[in-house]
Amino acid sequence: MPRWTTVAGAALWVAAAAVTAVLALSRYRGAIGPAPFTNATATDFGTFFAAGQAAARGVNFYPAGGGYVFFAPLALVLSLFSHVDRVTVLKGWTVAEMVAFAAAAGSLVHALRSRLAAWWEPPALFAFCAVTGLHLWALVIELFVNEDDIFVLLVLVLAAIALRDDHPVGFGVLVGVGMFLKVWPALLIIAVIQKGIGARARIAAFVSLGVVGIVGLATNLIPAGIHEFTGFFTLLLQKKSQPRLISYSVGGIPRILFSKTGLGRPVLVSGDVRYLATGALVLWVLALLIFCFSRPGDRMLAVFNVMFFAIFIDPVSHLQYSILVLPVVWFWVAQYRMFLDRRGWHGQGLAARIAVAVAVLAWYAVQQRAWPNAPATSSLVEGLTFYVNLALFTASVYGGRVLLGRDEQASPETTSATDRVSEMNTTAAAPGPPVLTSPTSRLHSSLRSEA
Repeated sequence: MPRWTTVAGAALWVAAAAVTAVLALSRYRGAIGPAPFTNATATDFGTFFAAGQAAARGVNFYPAGGGYVFFAPLALVLSLFSHVDRVTVLKGWTVAEMVAFAAAAGSLVHALRSRLAAWWEPPALFAFCAVTGLHLWALVIELFVNEDDIFVLLVLVLAAIALRDDHPVGFGVLVGVGMFLKVWPALLIIAVIQKGIGARARIAAFVSLGVVGIVGLATNLIPAGIHEFTGFFTLLLQKKSQPRLISYSVGGIPRILFSKTGLGRPVLVSGDVRYLATGALVLWVLALLIFCFSRPGDRMLAVFNVMFFAIFIDPVSHLQYSILVLPVVWFWVAQYRMFLDRRGWHGQGLAARIAVAVAVLAWYAVQQRAWPNAPATSSLVEGLTFYVNLALFTASVYGGRVLLGRDEQASPETTSATDRVSEMNTTAAAPGPPVLTSPTSRLHSSLRSEA
């Protein structure tokens, strides 16, 4: 590589970091607000912090009717700062969220560096991640209430990288960490069901998640004992529905479209139509998940697609969850060379490229701005976020199948290292000519078939 490209690449990285810092500072100021700080914002953080203060006092932080419905580790961490005033902790929390966002974007760019051929592409992709993420209405709302979804975004990206790099234990542990932040990320574990992932890797991932989950449940006994443990499940069941908020899920959107909720103007008031629409949407997202797993493909994309499925079936799927869709947008933008390759401009290859490109553009066009949200607003408008999320989920699964799918036969890239070694040892021990049964010849044969 010529020296000038190294210098230019470093300069471009500095520029990308500067753009990220400026946008992050703007978002930080918007989240903290002008002095004197009021309690009108950061309502969700207030719930977390109150739980941390309760934990520090040694009392139950799952009181009846309370708002903290997560595993104990988050409250226990915040209990370490219970002696600090709320505004100071909020500032630190917001800075940590900005760092987590940059880490998520940087980790994804680093993981996709092999697909970025030119020297300028990694910093350019990082800058794109910063602009598209920090200029997103869902992220503005996220920072206004100071939820913990940006931390989930980082865990999601790291988990996808772990599964791609054949670290099933690390994947299971990271899914468990996501479960501590939000209960529903536990569903990400089903990404190991994808064809091409070996049985041992699947077991390792499930076992590691189980161990982390047991540890998380055990911490629910601290500090108030069994009352906290049972209170967690009681509140979790109580909060499975939030009728005063719009849920951008397969059940929530038909509810505002076809019933009187006071959240928007329904298209039609009909219980039968509502339940038929809910059933159709449930079947659609299930079919997409099955379609995604029916053929070996890109493991990172599989994790991101499972994330789609999880937020669609979550009964309290909030607008802020759209920030978790960002890795899908970033992933597909990183494949831009594939979209420009005219050799694939025919048949399903062309259809998949068009579907993904249109879905990505439509998603960002809708998500980067605020839409009316009032009782007099049409529910069709209020459901825009759901529509573009579903369209991108559909296009991503279809594009992954057509453009990134592999043959049914497992290859060194789609089979775990543990299973490859086990298969090689078993084959080497079987009777037959050594030239056919040696691990080296099998690996070479697999590589030739993959080529």
